[in-house]
Amino acid sequence: MAQYPAGYHERKRIEAELPGLSQRQRCAFAAACAARVLPVLKDYLMQDSLCESAVEMTWSFACAEAYDEAAAEKLLKDLEGLVEELHDDDETGATLHAANAAIFALESTVRPESEPAFVASCEAMDAADGDMDDGELHIQEEANWHAQALDISLKTSNPTRGMFASINAEPAWLRAFRLRDA
Repeated sequence: MAQYPAGYHERKRIEAELPGLSQRQRCAFAAACAARVLPVLKDYLMQDSLCESAVEMTWSFACAEAYDEAAAEKLLKDLEGLVEELHDDDETGATLHAANAAIFALESTVRPESEPAFVASCEAMDAADGDMDDGELHIQEEANWHAQALDISLKTSNPTRGMFASINAEPAWLRAFRLRDA
């Protein structure tokens, strides 16, 4: 029997089902996935304003609020510099994956296909690894959350910022990540 990496089945399901959602539903899903890993950036960088702005802008698009595509494009360019910096300095990969989750969430607002939302989800799952001994367990925990978030997205035709409130408890992997770095 083949051994699949943690989160494999959830990723395959997400990849298969995202194209059936509206762009706004996909953006809400991507924003929730990216928001879930923002604390990794906050802990590492002591701020996460660019990525937080990307998630906020993604939510604005998802919820049909005021949204400026030109501002989104500019923010995407600004985020490229953060990624370059993290690429050189990030020892665990967690912060780079978390930043990429925010970038792809925002990209889902300017690209109507499902790929950016899918990549945002995958990057958020990979941020849970954090180069820890229990990385596979942490990725699986995150993958399970993403599957639940997908279920909510499938049932919610008009996204709201509170649509994921029932599943938004702090993940165990984040507590482990913080303990390791303490």
